[in-house]
Amino acid sequence: MKRSILPELIAFLLITNILSGCEDTYCPAFPGYLTDYLPYYENSNIEFMNSSENTVKILVSYVHETDSYTIKWNSKCSCAAYAAFKTEMNDNFLLEINGGISVSDNKISIINYTLYDAKRSSDYFEYRVDGIDPFKKENEFLFGDSINLKNDNFYRYNDILVVRGRGLVRFWDETYNCYWELVD
Repeated sequence: MKRSILPELIAFLLITNILSGCEDTYCPAFPGYLTDYLPYYENSNIEFMNSSENTVKILVSYVHETDSYTIKWNSKCSCAAYAAFKTEMNDNFLLEINGGISVSDNKISIINYTLYDAKRSSDYFEYRVDGIDPFKKENEFLFGDSINLKNDNFYRYNDILVVRGRGLVRFWDETYNCYWELVD
């Protein structure tokens, strides 16, 4: 099963900062303009429809963005921020979606989505951008207008499409042998 590297990235940055020592370092909040790739709100529904006009609604149960913070050590530290969302499991369709974006002043930005089914199997999708400072407003399009992600090996879900301003708009479902598309 593939899984998110977000916890490992945050742990790595924290351990690196602790071992290297840091001076008072101000770290900015998650850049709000990047939430266009995760445009979800707690207690809202995401609805998808297939070509047979079957629909599935999924409740967004959790949304979070990191606030600014200060690290106090003996030398300059790296900063990281993230945003994430989680849905409830849809019991009829057996689908849960988690997504997140992690960014750092080391010019590493990662967006990921994980689609789970009731068997707790999952399909993980990730897109990484290196060398662009995500905290600069002029880089607000660092992931582009849309991101199409596919896996060679997948359990149930594949070929997802994420569109800036709309979030996850399409995914392939091997079980139902169809694409599910966002209902606006």
